[in-house]
Parts: sequence; structure tokens; C-alpha cells
Amino acid sequence: MKQLLIIILLAFMAVAGYGQTNSLVLEKKRNGKQKILPAATKIKVVTYDGNKYKGEFRIANKSTLLMGSDSIKLHDIKKIRFKSKLGMYTGTGVGILGGIITVSGTVLIIQSLAEGGLAGIIGIVFGVPVVGAGGVIVTAGVLVATIGRQYKPKKWTYKLAP
Repeated sequence: MKQLLIIILLAFMAVAGYGQTNSLVLEKKRNGKQKILPAATKIKVVTYDGNKYKGEFRIANKSTLLMGSDSIKLHDIKKIRFKSKLGMYTGTGVGILGGIITVSGTVLIIQSLAEGGLAGIIGIVFGVPVVGAGGVIVTAGVLVATIGRQYKPKKWTYKLAP
């Protein structure tokens, strides 16, 4: 019985210790929604003086981030960007869907032109907008997957939890 109690206590302490890792907390001013970024997450930071920092961050103290050998005060940050895994997967899926739509529109145009006559005109009328929409969807998917979301201090507050 003592061994079981010790194992349970150790498990609870491990969970409590894991939950207290260093993190950057982004809180939305409008509704209090929080986004928690654990230390060593890759982010991009732009400061008010125009400097850009990209890489994994560490926490120096309650008001300073470390990125490589550079230290950045929280009040100097103009915006923070990072790519979530969900955003990367969603962007990839949307990009693939847009590619399928583009190829479908292209096939529609080619087959209708091969038929000739009125079918060619109808194929172009319907195929060109489909190809255009597919291109826009591909672009949106690529942007979502590669750029990520930005968090500006106008809408978000930055806090460090060391």
C-alpha cells in the first residue's frame, strides 16, 4: 500500500512539474483567451525599432525574451508570429484542395477545346473561373502554412511565465 501511495505521489509531482515550464503567454484583450507558447518554440519577433528576430526563444526574466544572444524586452515587441502545427496542416490541406480544383478546371478547358465548337466556348466560360478560384485557394493554403498567425500588442498582451 505504501508503494502504491509513493508511486501516485511521484506521478502527481511529475505532472505538476511539467505544467510549470517556462512559457510565453499571449492573452487576447477582448475576451481573455490565452495562447501559451512553451520555451524553445520557434517564433518570429519584430520590434518597434525595426529589428527582426527569428528562432527559438528562452526566458531571461519576467520581462525579457532571449533569442540566440539577443535580449528583447516585452514592451519593445511590435508583433510576434509563429506557425502552429494545426495551421501548417490546414494550409497544406487547403493548398492540395486548391491544386485539385485548378487541375480539374484545366482538364475541363482542354477536353472542351478538344471537342471543338460550342463545347469549347462553354468549357472556357466555366473552366477559366474554376482555374482562377483554384489558384486563389492554393495561394491561401500556402500563405496559411508558411507565414503563420501574428499577435500584435494592440489586441494581445504578452506575459512571461518563468
